[in-house]
Amino acid sequence: MVKRCCFSNGAAKATKVCPEADDQLCCSEGHAIHQSRSDRPCCTRFDCSLCGDPCDNERWCCDEDCNYDVCRLCFAGHYATLLDKIKTEEPVRRLRQLVIVSDVRHAVLEFESIAADILSNTASEAENLEDVLRVLKTSVDLGFPIPGPCSAKLTCFVRDSLAADDLTACVGLLKTAVEFQVSASREDLGCDLSVSQLRVLANSSLELGAPDWNQTAQLALPHAGNRELVASADSGLNSAMEKLRELRDLRIDLATTTFEQGWSAAIQRAAETPDQALDLLVLVPDRFRKDAFVAASNAALHLAISLIPVEHSERFEGLKNLTGTTAKLCVPLPEECSVLLGECVRDSIIQDDLATCEAAVALSAGCGVSVVAASVKDLSFDQLQVLQEISEKVGCSSWKEAAKNGLMETGREKLLGATEEGCSRFMEVLDELAAASVDTSDSVFEPAWRAIVAVSVGEPASSLDLLCAVPTGLRESFPEEFQEATETALSCLEHTSDMLEASGRLRLVKLPQTVVTRLREDICASAAATDIESLQTLLSAVAAFDVQLETAELEAAMGHHLQTCSLFLRVAIDAGCQETTWMKDITIICSQLAVDEIKLATSLDVASLFEAVQAVQSVGLVLNSLPGSDELAPMIVSLLALHAAADARAGAGEIRSAEARGGDAEAGVGDAGATAGEAEATAGDSEVNACHAETNCVNSANAKFAGEPLSENVRDTLVHAALECEPDPEKILASVAEDLQQSAYTLLSPYISRWTFAPNGDAALPDARWQHFCAEASREIAAAFHKFKTFHDHRRVCIGVDSAGNPKSWTRGTTYSLDFNVMTCFLTEPGRRGRVVPLRVQSQDGVEPPPDKPHPYYLKQVQDKDAKDGDWMSNVFFFEAFTHALEAAGISVDKPAHEIFDFRWNEDFRELQDTGKKMYRGGEEYRLPFGWKRFAVDVKGEYDDGDNKWLGSGDGSWAIAYHGTSEEGLAGILATGFRVGPRQKFAGECGSGVYCTPFVEVAADYAPRNNIRGHIIQIVLQLRIKPSAIKRVTTGTDFENKYWVINDPADMRAYGALIRQKD
Repeated sequence: MVKRCCFSNGAAKATKVCPEADDQLCCSEGHAIHQSRSDRPCCTRFDCSLCGDPCDNERWCCDEDCNYDVCRLCFAGHYATLLDKIKTEEPVRRLRQLVIVSDVRHAVLEFESIAADILSNTASEAENLEDVLRVLKTSVDLGFPIPGPCSAKLTCFVRDSLAADDLTACVGLLKTAVEFQVSASREDLGCDLSVSQLRVLANSSLELGAPDWNQTAQLALPHAGNRELVASADSGLNSAMEKLRELRDLRIDLATTTFEQGWSAAIQRAAETPDQALDLLVLVPDRFRKDAFVAASNAALHLAISLIPVEHSERFEGLKNLTGTTAKLCVPLPEECSVLLGECVRDSIIQDDLATCEAAVALSAGCGVSVVAASVKDLSFDQLQVLQEISEKVGCSSWKEAAKNGLMETGREKLLGATEEGCSRFMEVLDELAAASVDTSDSVFEPAWRAIVAVSVGEPASSLDLLCAVPTGLRESFPEEFQEATETALSCLEHTSDMLEASGRLRLVKLPQTVVTRLREDICASAAATDIESLQTLLSAVAAFDVQLETAELEAAMGHHLQTCSLFLRVAIDAGCQETTWMKDITIICSQLAVDEIKLATSLDVASLFEAVQAVQSVGLVLNSLPGSDELAPMIVSLLALHAAADARAGAGEIRSAEARGGDAEAGVGDAGATAGEAEATAGDSEVNACHAETNCVNSANAKFAGEPLSENVRDTLVHAALECEPDPEKILASVAEDLQQSAYTLLSPYISRWTFAPNGDAALPDARWQHFCAEASREIAAAFHKFKTFHDHRRVCIGVDSAGNPKSWTRGTTYSLDFNVMTCFLTEPGRRGRVVPLRVQSQDGVEPPPDKPHPYYLKQVQDKDAKDGDWMSNVFFFEAFTHALEAAGISVDKPAHEIFDFRWNEDFRELQDTGKKMYRGGEEYRLPFGWKRFAVDVKGEYDDGDNKWLGSGDGSWAIAYHGTSEEGLAGILATGFRVGPRQKFAGECGSGVYCTPFVEVAADYAPRNNIRGHIIQIVLQLRIKPSAIKRVTTGTDFENKYWVINDPADMRAYGALIRQKD
């Protein structure tokens, strides 16, 4: 038989109905069916008591497990039908049935959403508090959120209780809200509650622990306050003030935008009643102080000003209160208030009420009142001084300026009045003004100064102090009157020094002519008398006032004496007269006198010359700046050479005198002979006379240079003087007489520079192989070097050409381009390519650059080959790695790097690429060590008697190979050279020897890795191999067939160390 579900249209199976059978599904015994079971005894079948269908694995039954089972489909269908039915039931029954269904909510689809709708609708239909409470309780029982309508309904009940002043009901409702955690609805609270009612709600909710209700009440307070403020403003200004006080007492923020309407109404009411408005206006927040506020404030202030008392003390108090109110209003103080405040200050000064005056000035400073000029118009000079002192004390700049202006105006009147009483009275008034800090240099005092200067002409004896007080800026307004007055006053002084002192006090830019005349006369007299103290004073005045002296007068006064002229020149320089025309003329005269004195001394003797040179140097003259100084150098050297020659001839003269005396005796014997004897005697007399003549000449020279031998100090001083006149000793020698050349050369030889160069361009060439430049080239190189060191001119210099750029004859077509920064010369000889050669100079100061230190050109070559910024594989790093390798083998390195390696010949192959181009050395292919960097060993000149052909690339060059070894092997090779080792795999084919290879990667296979400063590196030696000594391996593997065997270690030479980074 086919059974149907009890909810189908077919006949339903009869069941026992419980009291709530229409609401809850019960068993035949009336027990509620709400329990789901899935247990089934073996071979037991359960059929649905409603539809008769098997319950499968799930059945619903009561707690007593009566013989009454319901299938899942019938159970869910029952309660789904019940949910649809609940929606139409009356509220109380609806809620009860909803609770019933909630027990089996897991079996009902969409129960949560349907139940929420039912609760919300029920709450909306609630007409009283009891209905709302039922919804609240049901929501809590079901674990559902409180429906929104409950919050709105409860808020309305609270609002109504507050409106009815039923505090008990309100508290009860709030307790309910707290119990069910119902939030307040701000919208439903309405806008009809007063501030006091909302305050009751806020306080009650806070006490009952309902913060949400307290917050809602607090948010509603400003709106209520704004409504009440508008209403109170309509009632009058006093009512508005009372409301504002009330709101402030409640600590309601009146500055929020919520009160905009209320403040607008209050400001409007204040504008209508300005006599009572100030107290309210000061309360207006800044954000509401707009045009209407400013207008109302101004109206109220003007009215308040008109009501200020006239009586002095009461007026100040009224102004004080008014300015305080104005400050609170933040509006500018009305002009009338500034006028009244100024009158208050003035009246206080006049009435000697300094306390009120100080308070009024301080009030002005605090309010930033601009002082009306009329406020100080009627004050006396003394009263203005008092006002100025008070203003400075208080720190009021406006009143201080007003007092200052008043003092200047009254001071001008006082000065003008004093001019009629004479210079003495004027000076007294001037002191009074100075004591009052009145600036009498202002242009307003110009009429008074002009008048008193005119008066001073008639009082020259007492006018000097007054004229000194005349401000410099005002003198330009009446220059003629002032000049006349100063000349008149200065003419009354007796001494020139007094005139100069007075001129300084007068701050004169230019001295009057009478003073200038007196000054010139005194300078000439002091120069003639060599009165240094007077000259210092007078020439300082000359420099200060830019007085032009007459050269002819000075020359005549000094009498063409070098000492007098040089003394005057030194004093004038100390006084600051260097740039004047007359000083230049005196310098020329002094220089010419110095030249003449030196020239005269050269015609006398060395002692006179020494004194003349010392005299010239003592006055500060530089010899090479003297006119014709180039002529002095050969004259000085010639005199020294002549002195040296005279010393050399002195001994020879004595010998010849003895011979002459022997001739006299022989002549006496001849007298006894015949005519022939007389003739012989006559001839003898002639010879004797000749001897006497020569002896007299020598004696004359000896007499001229007689005395002590020439001291080193005298000789060196005079030689340095000659070189100061002409720095080039070669030029001096060329101007000395031929017979004195040798002696002159002996004197100048320590100062003649000898320039040499390395012909092969190698700065490390041994000293013996450096060559000398010709004399002409050496001379021009020395002159250029002197310019380089003197003027620090670092540009390249060309020598051997004239001013037109044509080569000089001595060059023979060779060009010379000098670079003293690295001490090199670029030589270009006819028919040959130009080459760079290092330079050296030997002079009295020694050899430069020193031979025991690296040449600058050598250092530049090393720098050019060194690693650039950011490259760690530098010379320093390599030498550290090299030192580390040797020290690891027990060998210490005690030499600097440049004595072991020649970094000039380094080559960096790390970034190069193989282009396929083949190169050969010694007839063998040279395979470049790509990826490596070579550091060159210093081997030039070490082999074959200095012949370095083996290092070249042409005929006579040796082949290139590589040798990899350990740290110990590297140390041994560099210390003692290559040695034949015990391992000789290919001795049968090639004989015993040292193994190497033309392939760098093969050699690298035998080079261990070393960690230096965090870099893993390998080191391989680069060799030169004598081509005839190469034995190739052919019987090994492909790798071994790249070996060369060298039987004699002398046929292989290490000339470079290769290094690379190995990851």
